[in-house]
Amino acid sequence: MTDGEQILNASAARRAGETTGSGGESASDALIRIASAQGLFGSVPEGAAAESALASAAASVLDAWIANEVSVEDISASAHTVADLAEETDETAAAITASAAEAAFGYTERMMNGEELNTVERI
Repeated sequence: MTDGEQILNASAARRAGETTGSGGESASDALIRIASAQGLFGSVPEGAAAESALASAAASVLDAWIANEVSVEDISASAHTVADLAEETDETAAAITASAAEAAFGYTERMMNGEELNTVERI
């Protein structure tokens, strides 16, 4: 993914949209809980450093949400939008692949029937 390629996981995005802020704990509450958690890693070597890094990351995300006036509802809506885009992209890719396969089959069939073909038809 170094050339701008994006991989969209429709089911994960849909799940995120459905669970973000729905019922129980909201995403912002979860971030606050993570940022203030103590003893997450028990006595694991470097556990305190990992806990500090996780708390710092959670606090940074929460600060960015506040600074940019992003709500849990915004995040949920964005996740649903990503899921929709991923599903549409998958459907379009499947249609293009099917069309290309059909064109390739037709080309091969004509070639096997002895036709002299100089170019492949564009789909």
